[in-house]
Amino acid sequence: MARFELEVSLVSQGEHDEIVSETSSFMCFCKDLSDLSEIQKTTNAVVEECIELSEDEVLFGTADVMIDQKTILLMQFQNKNRSEDIEDILDFILEDESPTIH
Repeated sequence: MARFELEVSLVSQGEHDEIVSETSSFMCFCKDLSDLSEIQKTTNAVVEECIELSEDEVLFGTADVMIDQKTILLMQFQNKNRSEDIEDILDFILEDESPTIH
């Protein structure tokens, strides 16, 4: 059975409004590595499970599918109910003015 690596990164908001990021790595199996729809279905299932298992509200994240250490698929997702908050958080993270101490 063929396999691929999956790295899922989630950014969530904790109960005290802190922003938390976490990355998890998975080894996934499929019948055929050339069947992107099968890989995508497996990736979607893993991402959905990660979101459901998160103790905090997930704001946004990414999923990287890698075969032989090369990224072949990159998925980005966000919580559509929190779009405004996500923009504010990204502005804060990407701000260039001065270093921020967390």
